[in-house]
This record gives sequence, C-alpha cells and structure tokens, in this order.
Amino acid sequence: MEKTKFINLNLDESVQLRFLVKHILYSCIWILGISIFVFRLDLSLVSFIANDHSWIIKTIPILFIVLVLLVMFKTKWYYNLVLIFYPLILVFWFFPKLILQRGKIYLLSHYLGYIFRCIKNYKRSFFLILIFIFTIFVLLISNSNVVRIFSMIVMAIYYYKFLLNYVKSSFRPAQLFGISVEKSIDEFLNSPDKKILLVKSIEDGTKNDSKLTDEEKKNKNLKSFIVINFLIEAFDTNLKGFKGKKAFVISWLYQSLGFLLVSIIFFTFLNYELFNVNKTNFTLTGDPTLFDFVYYTLKTITFNNTLEIIPSSPLSKIIETFTFFTLGIFLLVIITSVIFTLRQDKINENISKASDLCLQQNKAIVEHIKEAYETDITTVLNESLVIKKSLESIKKTVGKIF
Repeated sequence: MEKTKFINLNLDESVQLRFLVKHILYSCIWILGISIFVFRLDLSLVSFIANDHSWIIKTIPILFIVLVLLVMFKTKWYYNLVLIFYPLILVFWFFPKLILQRGKIYLLSHYLGYIFRCIKNYKRSFFLILIFIFTIFVLLISNSNVVRIFSMIVMAIYYYKFLLNYVKSSFRPAQLFGISVEKSIDEFLNSPDKKILLVKSIEDGTKNDSKLTDEEKKNKNLKSFIVINFLIEAFDTNLKGFKGKKAFVISWLYQSLGFLLVSIIFFTFLNYELFNVNKTNFTLTGDPTLFDFVYYTLKTITFNNTLEIIPSSPLSKIIETFTFFTLGIFLLVIITSVIFTLRQDKINENISKASDLCLQQNKAIVEHIKEAYETDITTVLNESLVIKKSLESIKKTVGKIF
C-alpha cells in the first residue's frame, strides 16, 4: 500500500526518504516543464552560447520530454498518474492537508464552508466552472484577438469577484463559519422539523430497501446513529477546546499568499494578452516572453519599473495603476486582519451555536434510539463488536483531523 502512504503523508512524523525524493523529483519536473514550455527560459540561454552551438537550445525541450518518459517508464503506473496531475494534487490535497493539520478546526470549518457554498449553489458553481474551462480552451486553440479580448473580460470579472470576496471576508471579525453555514445552523436550531431531520434521513435511507430484512435494517440504523453520535460528540469536544488566535494567523497567512499569487497570475495574463492583441500597448526592448511579463507584474506591484517593458497606451497604463492598488489592498488587509486577530467575540458566538446544534442533534438521536428501538447506546456497544471496531477506526481518523 505504498501509494496510499505517498498520498496520505503523516505530517506529524518524518517523511520516508523515498517518498520525499519522489515529491522533489515531481516538483522539479513540473518547474522545469513550465520554465521551458511556458516561460521559454531555455531561449534566454541563446546569448551565452556561440552560434555554432545554438542547436543545443533546440534540443532542450526534446531532452526534457525524453527525461520525463524515462522517469515514467521506470516507475509504477499509479505514480505516473500522480506525476501527470501533481500540481492539482499539490494544491487540492497536500497543501489543504498541511493547512488543516496546522490550522486545526478553524481552517477545517472554512474549507468545509466553501464546499457547502458550492454545493448549495451548485448550478451557479457549475456554470462558473464551465465558463472558465470554455474560456481557457478557446484561448488555447485560437489566436484571434476577439478571443483574447473576450478572455481578458471574463478573467477580469472572475478576479473582481475574487477580490471583492477577499476584501469582504477580511473586514469581518474572525469567525469559524461563513454566513451561509451560520444561517443554516440558525435554521436547524429554530425549526422543530429540522431538529429530527438527521434522524429522519437515516431512517428513510433504509425504509425502502427491499434487500434488507427488518433485523438488518434495525442493525444498520443503530450503527449509523451511534457512529454519527460519536462524530458529533468528537466535533463538539474539539470545538469547545478550540484556541482561535494561532489558527486565525495561519489561515490569514495562507489566504494572503493565495491572494498575492492569484493577483500576480491575473495581471500577468492581462498584460501578456494585451501585448498579443496589439504590441504598441507597450514600449519594448527586445522580444519579451511570458516570464518577462511575470517579472514586469512583480516590479509593478512593488512600485518599481522595468526598462524592458513600459506601458505606453492608456489601457496598459490603467492596468498598471490597478496593479499598484493590489499592494495597497494587501497592506490594508494585513492591518485589518491583525486588528481582528485580537477579537474573538464572533468565534465564541459560532462555537456556542455549533455546540447547541450538536447537543440538539445528539439528544434527538438518543431519544429516538430509546423510543424506536427500546435500547440505549451503551447497551448496543456492549453487544456489538463490529460497531466498536468501527468507532475505534473513526476515532483515529478524527484524531488526525482535529
């Protein structure tokens, strides 16, 4: 099960050397690939090599492809899948796992809150993802200026929404849950029907299952009730023991780095596409690459200039001005976040409401087991070894998360 150990790194223990080597290798391959095929850093070596040896530059991409194929040929198929999707795995698995391990329940709640909002507004989320993928796809297969302008407008809208949400969240007091989750908790606490919604959903899940006997349905329901009861108690315990300041600072750090990274990518994309639409938008020295525009964006954000690329049209100057504002917004967010770090009122309110919800749902489960099955959780656990083992396994998992 070495592939499982590779993906599910235990961050509290030392990483095995062979897994660490693979992570370093895959990271280097992707960095090299992006440098060669996206930023064309290999072309910058032309000035250091004599004309008689310029063929070396042309062979660098081929040598890189051969290297990747050799690595893939020497490793198992599931590691090749990891190599192919490594950036996605890094962003959506390894980094979140590191964040959740270090930031504990505060970051977990925000991570789940984002998923909750996407599921709740699944039609809107699906539409936005579809438009984004379509824009990237059309941009890759077409050199039309109309397509480039369309992609710039779409990405500007996406970035504006991202920026607006980032600023709004930064000016709210530190809290465990987003507004959507908080409203849902209030609904559960104040609605008599939703007090037994969890119990009802478990019962309904087995009611119409003709493959199960009445005894099997009973045992399956009891197991579900006890497992959920255990998870709710574990969540409530960790919630009450939560210490927010450290987790808030960790969360703020990752969110800030994410904001800067997205901003750099967006303004680089905007400037590069503007250059491709009309080269007169910039005064240039030489033939700039995408890497040059990354450098230009970084210099612009930090209020410095680069002589290689200078904005010359009104539109390119407007983009440069907005790039300046990015750092101003970032500094404002830093000051605001430091102030809100000291305020824990909203977090305490969130904890209180979530704890009340846990008690409400657990009470409903305990009462239902007593009324519908004429037993209690302790008795069921004493009589069922299978459920005991399930809880032990769940306990280990919960311990890693919290």
